[in-house]
Amino acid sequence: SNIIRFTNLPSEAVTIRIFTVSGSLVTTLRKEGSSRSLDWNLQTSNNLPVASGMYLVHVDVADVGERTLKLGIINRRTQIRAF
Repeated sequence: SNIIRFTNLPSEAVTIRIFTVSGSLVTTLRKEGSSRSLDWNLQTSNNLPVASGMYLVHVDVADVGERTLKLGIINRRTQIRAF
């Protein structure tokens, strides 16, 4: 399965935004509740698989702060059959 798990998150509400290096928003993930992790299925907000490459991850925690991380993804070969 193609999943990335963000771990060691605080128990507060967390918003994770994933961008391409050119600044286009790929998807937005939100965590509510006391869970300390959040899974991403490597799909865009339009349910398309992401391409291999570098991405920027912006983690925003309400009333705590924010952080920007770099993320490299290497996917297996993917063929999209629906256009």
